[in-house]
Amino acid sequence: MRVRSALDALDAQLSRLGRVGSTAALTAMAVSFAVPLHFLVRTLEGLPVQPLSILNLSLEIVIVAAPMIFYARDVIAQLKKSRARLDEMSRRLAISAEQAQHAKKAKSAFLANMSHELRTPLNAIMGFSEVMKEQHLGPVHNPRYLGYAADIHSSGCHLLSIINDILDLSKIEAGKMSLESAEEFPLRHSLGGSLAMVAELGQKYGVRVVGELPPEHVRVLAVDRMIRQIMINLFGNAINSPPPAAA
Repeated sequence: MRVRSALDALDAQLSRLGRVGSTAALTAMAVSFAVPLHFLVRTLEGLPVQPLSILNLSLEIVIVAAPMIFYARDVIAQLKKSRARLDEMSRRLAISAEQAQHAKKAKSAFLANMSHELRTPLNAIMGFSEVMKEQHLGPVHNPRYLGYAADIHSSGCHLLSIINDILDLSKIEAGKMSLESAEEFPLRHSLGGSLAMVAELGQKYGVRVVGELPPEHVRVLAVDRMIRQIMINLFGNAINSPPPAAA
């Protein structure tokens, strides 16, 4: 760690000189180390040290080392710039992640409050429609009114189940909507409820909705709300974009 700290300090000092100045300084350091080493080797071998050989050695080091050092300093400068850009990108990503987390919490709080506000009137609608459907306060002589009350109650139950699913944000956002609540039920009931919910939409667009429901014994193992939602989406798309012959 001490060696690395010393090298980082040396690099910081060289960076202040620029690429040309740092190249000259490092080349001079190389010459200052090589010349005494050459002198020591020649002395140990018992050979004389020629001034011309010292000059030639110095020139060779300058010619060979200077371009390499200059290129290395240029690469180091580019790496520093890249590191600075990466650090800035990391900082921005951290800020974005924090903002996204705050937005997620705000969305969850909004959905929770919205669901609470929706449930209160929805429970009243479902309660009143059930009273009318079951004729607890007296008979309803018009069968169409009974059918409307049943449709209102069915639509309310469907909407309540959607609200309950929205509240489970972790499951929905992770794409882990499971079929743990799947059960076996007659397909006829889901299709009939879906057709009843889009019948008024068909009248609005001048499309007559005709349902040929499967018999009672045709049953499926699924989540009733999901089947209803799939059918409502399909029926709604068909009503909004009917073929020319059906319009």
